[in-house]
Amino acid sequence: MSNIELLKELQETERNIQKIKQLYTDLQSSKELADKKDGLNRSKVFIEKKEEEIVTEKKKLRRMELKNETIDEELNEINSSLYGGEVSNTKELLQMEKKIKVLSGEKESLEELILSQMEKIEEHEKELEKEKLKEKEQKADLEKLVARIREESKKLKSDYDNLKEEAEKLKSQIPLEQLERYKRLKKSLGFNVVADVNNGICLGCQVSLSSSLVGRLYTPDIELNCENCGRILLLSKTGKKV
Repeated sequence: MSNIELLKELQETERNIQKIKQLYTDLQSSKELADKKDGLNRSKVFIEKKEEEIVTEKKKLRRMELKNETIDEELNEINSSLYGGEVSNTKELLQMEKKIKVLSGEKESLEELILSQMEKIEEHEKELEKEKLKEKEQKADLEKLVARIREESKKLKSDYDNLKEEAEKLKSQIPLEQLERYKRLKKSLGFNVVADVNNGICLGCQVSLSSSLVGRLYTPDIELNCENCGRILLLSKTGKKV
């Protein structure tokens, strides 16, 4: 293999290294991963908020129940006095009956509110359980995705290490001066320093080369540059004489 062919091989290897680095970066910043994390975080926030709401609503229910118990106690006391013969004064009897009516009305309204509050809490608890189930599924999906990303990252790391080793082997076979020229050109041309020549055309810039330059390409291991783009030229195998 000629030095120019070694440079072409190095170029392809370095291009593949760059692709793997980009794949690794894309993998770590996966939109799918970000979306799953966001979804899980939203579920956690919802669950925390819903649990706080349930605690608040249960406290409210308990206050209602205590008030209802107080009304029951007051009604029992009045009924005990009313029907126990302790009160015989007509005016007092009428006042007590009126009080019983008021308290009974309050109790009826309060019991309706208690029932409504219990239904509200039950609905909150259903929503909470549904979201907890969703969170559990999201956690499982996220764990699977993280495991897959970890495995793919491991594979990319292995491929990267192998390519880096291959690149170093190629560099060791290329004369230092030629390798330095390649590095300088790479700063401006990227991973497209060495260009094939086919039918007298530089495939790097798609410009026809002079016949004299093309003729010189048949000389083994001679380094020539494109007259238009400056790339190092390599005669394509399909363009070589048989």
